[in-house]
Amino acid sequence: TDFAFPKDKPATIAIFRPDVSVGEQSTGGVNEPNVEWTETAKKLLNEQLVKSELTKKHNLTFLPDYNGEPGRLVGDYTGLFEAVVLSVVSHKLFAGDRLPTKKAQEGLNWSLGKGTQQLAELTGSDYGLFFLISDSYGSGGRKALQAVGMLGCIIGVCAGISSGVHIGYAGLVDLQTGDLV
Repeated sequence: TDFAFPKDKPATIAIFRPDVSVGEQSTGGVNEPNVEWTETAKKLLNEQLVKSELTKKHNLTFLPDYNGEPGRLVGDYTGLFEAVVLSVVSHKLFAGDRLPTKKAQEGLNWSLGKGTQQLAELTGSDYGLFFLISDSYGSGGRKALQAVGMLGCIIGVCAGISSGVHIGYAGLVDLQTGDLV
């Protein structure tokens, strides 16, 4: 609630290559990635970002695929973002799992560290926008297994079988401080 973009000039925001995986959950519960669905999801995400209010107010840059040391740096921080955002979800959003060091703190006090200044230098951006999306839809076999599990509940033997898992996170990081804002 205490975050606001600078009012004196548009912010520059680097859009890090979204980590997106879309697939089908097999009968056994394993996600089987689908390249076509994944590429379509990435394309649609980028199209919506271009159309968004954020784009109208600020300067968005879609980062290229870097090679060598820059590629390693971007990959390392993308992985770190994923670890941090999953920790935020586990330990900030749900009261029962609060970390002892975070219990007394108000607001969102999570960071990727000041090493993100290297990303600011590489991209020429004030902020970085990261995405982590994993989407799986139940296959026909998985849905049939789910129906059998629900039938079991009718006769008193319940088996909680889900069909598909849908997870999506986006995070804006101040590249000078590393803070997740």
